[in-house]
Amino acid sequence: GATVLENKRRKLSFKEQKELDSLPGMIEATENAISELHEQMAAPEFYKQASELIVKANEQLQHLEAKLQELYTRLEELDG
Repeated sequence: GATVLENKRRKLSFKEQKELDSLPGMIEATENAISELHEQMAAPEFYKQASELIVKANEQLQHLEAKLQELYTRLEELDG
């Protein structure tokens, strides 16, 4: 029979397992996109461009950081 430890951890569905397997790659890609954006924004010429582009970059950065947080939360939920 199953041990207490095995029963404590919920068995993931096929879809959840597939999602869990893809999360590290998604997290890495999101972190890389954030790093690239930080590098672009750190360049002196970044703030010499049109203000719309600066605003767009800041919004993209906020979106990526929120997405990254969601991915980590989901990873914790699945990998518990």
